[in-house]
Amino acid sequence: MAAPVDKAAGGAPVEGDKPEDFVVKIEKERWKALAIATGKPEKTGLQPRRIAFGRVLDPTPIVTLDGDLAAAEAALAASRAENERMQKAAGRRREYIAQTRRDRAGAVPGG
Repeated sequence: MAAPVDKAAGGAPVEGDKPEDFVVKIEKERWKALAIATGKPEKTGLQPRRIAFGRVLDPTPIVTLDGDLAAAEAALAASRAENERMQKAAGRRREYIAQTRRDRAGAVPGG
C-alpha cells in the first residue's frame, strides 16, 4: 500500500501511522487440541539465483483464445458424434433399400 502524499509539501510522502502487525490469538486449550507448535521465527534470506528482465503482457487475449479453443474442441466433438450417428443412419437406410429391392425382385408378379 502506498504512503499518503502531502500535496502541500510538493508531493512528499507523509510519515503516518505504521499499519498494525497481523496477530492471531487462540486460547491455550485450543492450540494444544489442534497440536499447533509454537516457537520463535528464524530470520532467513534468499540469495538471488538469476537476474532477468521481462515485459508484462496483458493475459486477456490468451485467456480469450483459450476459451475459444475449448469451445471449438467441444463443437468438434459434438460434430464428430453427429457425423457418426448420421453415417450409421445412412448405412441402415442403404441396407433397408437393398433389402426392399431384393424383396421386390423375388416377388412373383400377380401372385
